[in-house]
Amino acid sequence: MIELLNLTEVARARVTGALVADILRALRNRSAVGTNLLDIDDWAKTMIIEAGAHSCYVDYAPSFGRGPFGHYICTAVNDAGRGYRLRPGLLLALEPWVMADTAELAMDADGWTLRSATGCRTAHSEHTIAITAEGAEVLTLPTG
Repeated sequence: MIELLNLTEVARARVTGALVADILRALRNRSAVGTNLLDIDDWAKTMIIEAGAHSCYVDYAPSFGRGPFGHYICTAVNDAGRGYRLRPGLLLALEPWVMADTAELAMDADGWTLRSATGCRTAHSEHTIAITAEGAEVLTLPTG
């Protein structure tokens, strides 16, 4: 879907996008061998709440899933289980998705597209990181 924003909406989107960028940077810097996925989720939760924002994932219940997601960030480690610890060689996606002023999502008639119930700006981005003995390496940064 393509959406055209006016200058006021762009300014609001910029704030939400900056929060997502800050979360990605902080989580990358804290993701190391031995880090627990639940700790990553807790760090994201703290940053989101302190910013006065809301995670789109907490109550997200996709039609292909098994109920509300229940976490503040998607780490995209399939079947990792609760309390999984990072180890060398693991590829991990860090995916914050935040809304500025509500925790309520609304689904479009297509059954897939989600929006904030209030029309506030949301932001989502992800990085794929590789966990190494030296720390996390972001594989999705632009080159040059």
